[in-house]
Amino acid sequence: ISEIKTLRKLSVESGTLTDIPDTIGDLVNVDCLNLYSNSIATIPDEIGKLTLLKKLFLYKNKIVSLPETLGNLINLETLCCNMNRLEEIPETIGNIKCLKKLDVSDNLLDYLPESIGNLKKLKKFNCNKNNLTHIP
Repeated sequence: ISEIKTLRKLSVESGTLTDIPDTIGDLVNVDCLNLYSNSIATIPDEIGKLTLLKKLFLYKNKIVSLPETLGNLINLETLCCNMNRLEEIPETIGNIKCLKKLDVSDNLLDYLPESIGNLKKLKKFNCNKNNLTHIP
């Protein structure tokens, strides 16, 4: 699939996918990536190469952390990574200035990064069902 340079939307949902190959970074024209309801545990750093990405759906997986390169997704408007096992969100999330919707509910988060305050276009933010003790 990484050879298809014209690919705009990739959906691999409600399956048994356990890994995302590093070659995901070759899909530079993808603007919507649906990988929800699988068994994915890790997100490769190469996801940060998808700078045209506007929508990223990772909910209902087994993801423990998101890579720092997530902050490279400067055109991202929607990030849904609820119902995972996230223990932290990278500080670089504050670099995603276009982010309008962020759902990190139903995870294992103890805190949120201070940089969330940089998300000035954020309209919907769901962080229910976590272990949060304060909001920055």
